Order: sequence, then structure tokens, then C-alpha cells
Amino acid sequence: MLANTTYKSHKRLMITLLLLLVAGCFMGGCASMAPTSDDDTLSPKEFLNPSDPHKMWVYWWWLNGWNDEAGIRADLDHMKAMGISGALVFNAGRGDTPFNTEFLSPRWRELFRYAVEEAALRNIELGLNLCDGWNSGGSWITPELRMTPKRTTSNGGAPAKKEPQLDPLNPAAMDLHFKHIMGLIIDEAGDAWKEQYVGKAFKYTHTDSWERGDPTTTANFAAEFEARRGYKWAEPKDERGREDYDLTRTELFAENYYGRLTSLSKSLGMQTHSEAAGPTQTELRDSLRNFGEQDIVMAEFWSRIPGSNDIWNVNMNMDEGEDLSNHEHLKTAASAAHVYGKKIVQTESYTSWGRPPYCHQNRNFVQSFWGLKDVGDRAFCQGVNRNVLHQMMAQAGSGKKPGYLWRDVGFEFARTNSLWPMGKAWVDYLNRCQYLLQQGKFVGDFLYFHGNRVPVNMPAKYLITPLKPEGTDADLINAHALLTRVSAKNNRITFPDGQSYRYLVLRDGNTDALTPAVLEKLLELVRGGVTLIGSPPERNFGYEGYPASDEVFEKLRAELWSSSSNSGNRKIGLGRVIWGESLEDIMKMDQLAPDLDIVEDSATAALPESVMSGIPGPRFDYIHRKIGKMDAYFVANLRNAKAVGDFTFRVSQGTPQIWNPVDGSIREISDYTTCETGTTKITLNFAERQSFFVVFGSHAKASAVFHNNEMTFKDEIKGAWNVAFDTDWGGPASVKFSGLTDWTKHSDNGIKYYSGTAYYTKTFDLPANLRGSNKPVYLDLGSVKDMAEVTLNGTNLGILWCKPFRLDISSVVKETGNSLKIDVVNRWSNRMLGDEVLNETYTTGNASHAASLIPSGLLGPVKLGHPASVASEK
Repeated sequence: MLANTTYKSHKRLMITLLLLLVAGCFMGGCASMAPTSDDDTLSPKEFLNPSDPHKMWVYWWWLNGWNDEAGIRADLDHMKAMGISGALVFNAGRGDTPFNTEFLSPRWRELFRYAVEEAALRNIELGLNLCDGWNSGGSWITPELRMTPKRTTSNGGAPAKKEPQLDPLNPAAMDLHFKHIMGLIIDEAGDAWKEQYVGKAFKYTHTDSWERGDPTTTANFAAEFEARRGYKWAEPKDERGREDYDLTRTELFAENYYGRLTSLSKSLGMQTHSEAAGPTQTELRDSLRNFGEQDIVMAEFWSRIPGSNDIWNVNMNMDEGEDLSNHEHLKTAASAAHVYGKKIVQTESYTSWGRPPYCHQNRNFVQSFWGLKDVGDRAFCQGVNRNVLHQMMAQAGSGKKPGYLWRDVGFEFARTNSLWPMGKAWVDYLNRCQYLLQQGKFVGDFLYFHGNRVPVNMPAKYLITPLKPEGTDADLINAHALLTRVSAKNNRITFPDGQSYRYLVLRDGNTDALTPAVLEKLLELVRGGVTLIGSPPERNFGYEGYPASDEVFEKLRAELWSSSSNSGNRKIGLGRVIWGESLEDIMKMDQLAPDLDIVEDSATAALPESVMSGIPGPRFDYIHRKIGKMDAYFVANLRNAKAVGDFTFRVSQGTPQIWNPVDGSIREISDYTTCETGTTKITLNFAERQSFFVVFGSHAKASAVFHNNEMTFKDEIKGAWNVAFDTDWGGPASVKFSGLTDWTKHSDNGIKYYSGTAYYTKTFDLPANLRGSNKPVYLDLGSVKDMAEVTLNGTNLGILWCKPFRLDISSVVKETGNSLKIDVVNRWSNRMLGDEVLNETYTTGNASHAASLIPSGLLGPVKLGHPASVASEK
């Protein structure tokens, strides 16, 4: 009877609320309803064509100040056309460029302001690295504000230009540095220029990865130490004293270098996005705290570089193999963004290394966008959601091809790269991924606590210990964020912006010494409902409050763990403390399924490791975003092989959809199983290095049913092809190929060494078995080296840059007389090797004779087909 009364009471309440809501809508046009945040919705239109905030940036190197007005306009036009919304201007002394203008000279300032003005006309934002190279300093840094021990900046030039490095522990040093540079650029331009451009087109200041070693002290260090640690400074004599010394320097570095730069920038209406955590590590680096002092978190990752046994690799085809570098820092940046409430996780992206004469013209023209795909997808799965492409070299004057280079560092994304006419398709892919990955909140079950020690960094998510269970994700938190930004809510560790986690885990090897303040916070969280996992610390950290703090430490440790037994599960308030159990066993005890459980088909799971690429890690990887009531999983096959498996998602709402960032399409998944456990099981069939978003709870209209790569291609377009090359680059105007072939195997050197775009044409009839069917017709190009743009019967169907090289041609194909045109582009490297056989001398550098030609052209076979089975098309 009570239950029935309660139900009626709730029913009356709901009717009353609905009537009030309807009345409010009629009276106020629904204006009183709570607005919907952009982070709570997904827009198919925005996904297809992301707006500027979701687009990538680029490093815009002004090496030796090599730039002029014509080059600036051409570079910015190129950025705009390619879908790049911002550029970081970085002056340094490297590369093959002639010396042009001194950093901060009157002519340099004139060119920079001109770049700002031209960028504003194109709605492009600019940032500026506040140094000629690395890291922060110049001749204006006075002796008392220089770093201890003495260090100099490096502009990388030959001969190297070295000037005093400022003291990063002293805010007065950053004040002097900032005011000198920004004063020269802004003040002489006048108030009107400042009002029009500063904080708008000229929006960001930047310092790059810290590469100057560790500062040991600063002018007022003793006073700062006593104010922060509570006792007088003296050289540390033991580990606990050293802990206080390192912690004090770490705090000063974060506040007086990165934090001071941010506050000074804000005074001009500007923001910061410094590489505040490396990859070069120092013993006093709290990477999360440094990132937290920035407006935008920025790390870096590198593309393929030579392995340890092949330091000067001459292999030119860098689409596979070799090591991936600096990816271990990406999870640190993502963690910082999540725990400090930052939306953007930005990275210097795809940097590569290789020094002539042992490798061909470095890494600039030896990678294709396909060769970068698994590298970028791995970064997305670590939490990256905005790329700053490394690099675009400023090309003053006419922009001769392939242009001036930074020969030992790449990859070159300049307008002089042969791939760029079709590169927009790859940029579109990245921008679509960035749009969706910038929405909502990250989903992770585990929040690892690093402890009080420095340095603070997180490795790749599958390497942190204790090892997290497969199919889950995690972040890292430092002591500063734990003490200032965390509360317990609904039995979860929760941050002010709503980011939350199920479990708080003490990180192995870092939490044997903790401060009483940390233990008190842990106890508060556990009492509020949080599950804390980890063994008790062994001792107090440092000497702050000593000796009384040691007694407080012992008391708090006993309240949390009660005993020194090897394992335990203790209920405290609304929460619990568990130690001596694996994270996987705790999830099983809590009957918590993995966020994404993957059972790969035995046939593809048995593929050799040679199909893998890069550092050890999963065959598949993923990242999960909660977007309002929707869930979006980015799932990536990281291998150079097809893969199929059963994917079980810890979501059970609505019909799942595939949001494909390659073409912007949205397709409905018709074959899936919703389980009683609140999960959804889907069989997914991936092409090589394929990735896409699986979205739950979206009401977006799907364009068609997802075919899951289950295609039947039996009909090959055989016979001769007419092919035209650009004669300006040594190719024949027209040639007939009896069949599809690799250009590098051709007897004509104009084709063998050709780099650029070639144009294939052919007519064909639709096979009888593909006519009159309700199934869509697809064109599959087979193997393409490197990209292809397809036009059928006068209709441009788009650019293909990654596998599967396949298009739906149903809307334009005819039964007979189809006119097919396929434009194919390859990399510059073959032409460079071809130049070696010419009598003319290459003006700035020669290719390695040990390097090999890269397969190029349309290799096929080109086939027609349709999905193996089709539900009703939408």
C-alpha cells in the first residue's frame, strides 16, 4: 500500500512539473529552459566540416629569420586552404635557409606584425615562441636574473648563438624577459594595433620544451624555502631533506616560470600553450602542475625514428616499423588537462629525426600520410585532441620546390611538399577526430595518485603500475591537484567541472612516503565514499612540521590502513581502503565489466608482431568520451593488417552508429546485441590501420547502414590505362600503361624517378551482375602509392589517402560508358634520388646513395563490387 501511495505521489509531482514546464515554454518561448552546452551535444554538420576552434595548428619555423611579405601571404593562404586555423611562429638558427633577419630586429618585428595582420584577414590565430630557439633568454637578461648554474639559450645555428638563460625560479626574470620581447613587438606598433590584434589574431605566447637542465637555487631561495617548508634552509643531509629541497624548487619553477608567463600574457588579453613537461625530463619537474599553470596543455610526440640498433637509418620508406618516440608523455598531458579542468590537449605532432649524410634529406619527404596514421591514432587514444603539425618551414620568395628545409628534423608540411595538393583529406580526418574528442568528458575508471615525489610524469596508459585491467583507462593526479581540486561525490573522485573516476590508486614506487596533509585528504575522500587502492606508506615525506608531523602521519596511516598486513579490505565511512589485491580482482569483486572488452578473432590475433608498429602496446587501442547522454568511443586498429573481433562496450543505450572521420559519414549499425549486464556487443571488421568512432545515444540521422568492411569484389577493371605526367618535373606528357605498374619499375627514367601527380583515365562498363541490384556499388583501387583523387562521369568523388582505398559510386555510375579519372600523387623522395643521376649538382644537399626508391603510382587491382549483405539502406 505504501509503495502504491509513493508511486501516485511521484506521478502527481511529475504531472505538475510537466504542466509548469509547458506553461513556461508558452510564456517564454522555452527561454527559461537550461541551455545545452556544446560539450553535451554532437553536431553531424560540425563533424563533417569542423569550425576553426577544432582545427589543427602548425609549427611555422622562421629559420634564420628567412621570410618576406610574399612568403608570409603564400604560407597563410596555404594554411587556410588546408584547414589549419593557427600557427606557432618559432625563430631559430637551423636549416638550410640563408640568414635573413635577426630575431627581434626592426625588420623582423615588421615582418612579424605583417604576419599578424595577414593572419587576421584569414581568421588564423598566431602564437609566438618567446626566444630565438630554446628556452627563454637573451642578451637583455641581467646577471642577477640569470639561471644558476649558468646556462645559455640555444638557437641551433651553426655557429651556435648562445645567450643568457633567465632564472626560471625568479618571477622578476620572466617579467624582464616578457616585457622586453612584447614591448618591442607591441609598444612600437601603437595602441590601435594593440587593440586590433593583441589577444585576437596574436593570441598566444609559448616556450618550448625545457632543455636547459635543472636550476639549483635563486636569489631569495632561503626565504622561499622557509615560507613553504616551515624551517630554515640548509643543504640537505638526507633523503627527507632532499625531498623538501626538490619540492620547493619544483613549486617555484611552476609558479614563477610557467605561472608567471600565463599571468603576464593574461594582462594583454593573451593565453599560453607552452610545452611545460618535456619531453626532456628534469629531476624537479611536476609536469601536471606545470601544465596546470597553462591555458592550454601542450606536449609533443614524434613519428617514426631509427631504432637503437639503427641510429642513422637510410631506409626512406617510413610507412612502417621503427620506434615511436615521446608517446609516453602524452598521457601526462591528458591527465593534467583532465585534473586541472583544461579542454584542449595539444601536441607538437609527428616530429621526426634523421641526420644527413646517412639518411636522405632527413625525414621531410619520406613519410606518407598513411605512414603517419597509426602514429596519430595512438596519440588520440592517449588523450590528444589538437595537433600542432611539426613542421611548416617559412618559404620566402617564390617558394621553389621542394624548398628550404630543416634537414635533420621533419616532417615537412609546407606548401612545397608534393603530397599537399591532396593532403587536405588527411587534415580533414584529423580535424574531425579533434572535434569529437574535444567534446564532453574523458571516461576512465582509475585515477593513479603519484604521491609527493618529483618528477611527476605518467607513462603510456598500458605501462603504468600497478597495471590496470585491459579494456579500462586511467589518468594520473599529483599532490597539488589532490589537495586543491578533488572531492568525493556519488562514491567517485570528482573535480569541479564534473570529471570523475571510480577508483583512486596509489602508484607503485612513488607513494612509500606521503605527507600528513595528503593522508588527511585521502581519509576525507574515503569517508566521503571513495575507494582507495594501495599499500600504506612507510614514512612521512620531508621535514615540514617535524617532529610533530611524524606523529600525525602515524595516526592518519593507522586510521586508513589499521594494520601492516599484506592485504585488506577496510570500510571507512562511505568508502573503503583495499590493499594487496589486483585491480582486475577488485573490478570482478565489484562486478564491473571492462569499459571496452575486445575478443579478437583467432585468425587475426595470431598475426606476427611484424605487422605491429612502434612501442609495445595493444593491437587495438581506444578512448571513451561521455558527451551529455551520449557515449563516443574512438577505436583504432594499430596494425598493418586487417583485424576482426567482438567488441563489448559498457553502454546499452540506443542504436549504435559509426561516425567515420575519414569521410564524415554517419552510418547505423544494424547487427548488435544488447546484454543484460548493461553492455552492447558488436562484431567489427577493421581494415589495416582503420579507426572510427562508435557512438551510442545519438539521434543524428544516419546516411546508410554500416557495412563493416564485408565487401565482395570480383570484377576487375582490366586492360590499358592512359597516364599523363607533368613534363615540368621530367615526366612524359602522355603514356599508355598496358596494365597497372609501379613507376619505379619503369624503364623510362622520367617515370621511374617521377614525383608529383599523374593522371590515369579509362572507360568501363558496369558488369551485368552489378546492375539492377538494390545494393550499393563500390570502387576499390587496391594498392595506391600514395594518394588518389577519383572523378567518375565528371563528378569528383573525393580523395583517398588510407586503406581501404574504396568509394561508393552508386549515385554516378552508369551501366555503360563510364569515364573514370584517377589522379595519383607520390612523395618527393624519388625525384630527389633521380636528381643524383643528373649532371646538375643539387644545390643544398645530396640524397644518400644507400636510400631506395619508394613504390609509387596506382598499383591496383582496381575492382568493382558491393556489400556482401545489406540491410535496408537509409
